[in-house]
Formats: sequence, structure tokens, C-alpha cells
Amino acid sequence: LQDEIDVIFNVMMKAVGLDPALIRADAKRILSVIKESTLSEDEFLAATEGEIAEIFNGVRKNRFFKYTDAWGIGLARLMELKGVEPNMLSFEKWSKSLRWVFTPRLMQSYDEFCGDQLRMQGVEAMQKQLLIREKKRAAARLESKAAAFEDKKKALQELNDAIEERRQQLIMEQKALKKKYEPDAYEKILLSESASA
Repeated sequence: LQDEIDVIFNVMMKAVGLDPALIRADAKRILSVIKESTLSEDEFLAATEGEIAEIFNGVRKNRFFKYTDAWGIGLARLMELKGVEPNMLSFEKWSKSLRWVFTPRLMQSYDEFCGDQLRMQGVEAMQKQLLIREKKRAAARLESKAAAFEDKKKALQELNDAIEERRQQLIMEQKALKKKYEPDAYEKILLSESASA
């Protein structure tokens, strides 16, 4: 699944003219800055230096800031990493600080994202159940084939045994006829059997 996600991400980034490797490197760098930060929530929002502060100040100063759902979800993820639970109160606090990001829009983006995550988890669970069910069916088919093979093998063995039994009967009948009608030929058969034994 992760391989598929990586392929889709790479194609999407290239389609909009971005370098997927650079995007991943930027994301890792930002995440490490956030995780390593010892600032409290208020200090983090009020910071004037650093990469995150530059991003926030760019939003505050740009009255025409173009909000996107991806940006809002990223902000909510940033809040989670800082130990802040994304909810209406925390979104209001962060929206006031960022000026041109509005609480209802943030809340809508985050709610839709969480709903999509739950649906995706449901779909993933359903796919796993379907896969398990299909594997069970395949195993049952193999078991029935194996049972049918064993039945055929047993029937073939019984047929071979019956053929061998009938062959022995025919040999005995042939001996009896030879003994009755051709005693000399019967003596030769006995001598050849005793020599081969």
C-alpha cells in the first residue's frame, strides 16, 4: 500500500510541476523543527524567528492569502505535534494569530479530513476482510480438489486391484483348462513357474 501511495504522490507532485523529493525533504525538515521546538503554544505562535515563524508571518502579512484544505490540515497536524488538540477553541486561537485563516474554514477542512480518514480505514478494513474471505474460498477449493484427487486415487487403486484380481483369476482358469485339455503344456507352465521362483 505504501508503494502505491508513493507512486501516486510522485505523479501528483510532478503533474503540478513540483519535485517530490524536495517536497518530502521540506516536510521532514519542518517536522523536525516542530518536534525539536521547546516553545509553548503561545510562544510558538508569537515567535518572530525561524522557518515556521516566517511561514506564519507570511500569512499574517498577506491579506490575499489563499487558504487551501491541505494547508488547513497541515496546520492541524502541526497543532497536534505541538500537543494542541485541534478543536473549535484551539482553531479560534490560531486563527486570530494568523489573521487571514478563518476558524469555520479550518474546522470544516479538519472535520472533512477526519471523516475521510475514518472512511478510508473502513474501506481498508473491508478490503482486508474481502481478501481474507477470498483466501478462505481458495483454500476450500484446494481442499475439495485435494479430496477429489484422493477419491480418484482411491478409485484408481481399487480398479487396479480389481484388474489384478481378475488377471489372477484368468491365469488360474487358463491353468485349469491347460491341465484338463493339454496336460503336457500344463507341466511346462509349472516347470517355468518353479524355475522363475
